[in-house]
This record gives sequence, C-alpha cells and structure tokens, in this order.
Amino acid sequence: MKNVILIIFLIGTAIIAKAQVLVVNPQNNTGEGGEILLLKSNSTFNDWRIDNYRGVFRLHHSGKSYFNLSKSGDLSISGKIKLNATTNIEGGEIELAGAASFNDWRIDNYRGYFRLHHSGKSYLNLNKNGNLSLNGKIETKEIKVTNTPTADFVFEESYKLPSLDFIENYIKSKKHLPEIASAEKMKQDGVNIGDFQIQLLQKIEELTLYTIQQQKEIGNQQNKIQNQNEELKSLSQRLNEIEKLLKTNN
Repeated sequence: MKNVILIIFLIGTAIIAKAQVLVVNPQNNTGEGGEILLLKSNSTFNDWRIDNYRGVFRLHHSGKSYFNLSKSGDLSISGKIKLNATTNIEGGEIELAGAASFNDWRIDNYRGYFRLHHSGKSYLNLNKNGNLSLNGKIETKEIKVTNTPTADFVFEESYKLPSLDFIENYIKSKKHLPEIASAEKMKQDGVNIGDFQIQLLQKIEELTLYTIQQQKEIGNQQNKIQNQNEELKSLSQRLNEIEKLLKTNN
C-alpha cells in the first residue's frame, strides 16, 4: 500500500507540474473541498479534478469518480487495472463493489491460490499448477481434454473380449458394468471426465464387436436356413414324383 501511495503522489506531482492552472478550494462543512482543478492541461485531461471528499482522496471527471483512496488504505477504481508486478504477496485482496448483485465479492491470493469468494464462501480456486476447482455448475459450449488417450486397444487382436455370459453374471452380481465405477463410488469420489470418457468409449467399442459377432452369427444362421429350405424343396419334389409313380402303378 505504501508503494501505491508513492505512485499516487508521483502521479499527482507530475499532473500538477504540467497543468496550466490550479484552483485550490478549501474544504467546506459538508466535507467537500480541498480540490485541485486540472484546467486545460491538454484536451485529453480537460476537466479532470483531484479532491478530498469526506476523507477520501478522489480523482474524478465530469461528475464521475474513477479513483478513490480512503484513509484506511482501501482503494477503489472504476475501470480496468493492468498489473505488471512479480512480487509475491500473501493477501492482495480486491473487493468488487457496485451493483447489488456483486456486493461483497472478493478476489484475493490465499496461500498461493487465486480465489474468488463471497460472504466467506470460496467459489473458484486456481493454484499455481493450473488446477482449478469450482463450487457450482459449469455452463459452456465446449470442453476439450487434450492429454487423454483413446480406447482403441479394444480393436487389437490380443484384446480378450468378455463373453456376454460373463457380462450378464457381473451385472446381476454388481449392478453395474465391469470397469465402470458404481453409482455409490461416483457419488463419493466424483467422476474424472477424461477417464470416464475412455471407459464409455471402451464399452461402445466392445458393443461394436458384439454387434459384428452377432451379425456374423445371424448371417451363418440365414445361410443354414436357406440351405435347409433348398433341401426341403428338393425332398418335396422327390415325394411328388414318388406319389405320381405310385398312382401310375396302381
């Protein structure tokens, strides 16, 4: 905070040095006063004012306050802040005050965590390793997981596809699919999206292999049925011929 006050002092000194006209008004009984008017220093800074209002150091323009520093050291800025500092600080809290819906939201650095919290409850935490935790729901158009392998090992010749009898018995016993966590386990430990996507893809690929196998079995059965139909047709023709011979002999 000492650095901030020093910077403010230097900025104020530079502004005073460049201004063409300075008008200093003593503070009145309402707490308004102690004003420095930066008059026509240049077109960009026209009508900027620095004053002391009820113990608050203010920088304002056209009736709107952009910079406020209280005697307790609290700083509020109406606009964006660009920080190019490398100092390690414990704390460094920014209070986002303004509209009623944003009252008491705070951003700070707590034990190396970047935090967004409200009324003592932390909603977003980001550590220096890039791990992000969020207390709430995420609504987004896209999520991309870049470090997760696929489940194409299912299509390798060495992969042993479980039999459907095994799957049936496992489901009856465990009430969930093999290699997929139970609902109770998911509720207790949560779900890793990347790993879960691989597991689901593995089951889809296994289902594809089961479908291919069943299609082959259905094809073989259809061929057998067709051959049997041809044999029955041939037998029927032979029986008809035998019946005709019998009738002729009689």
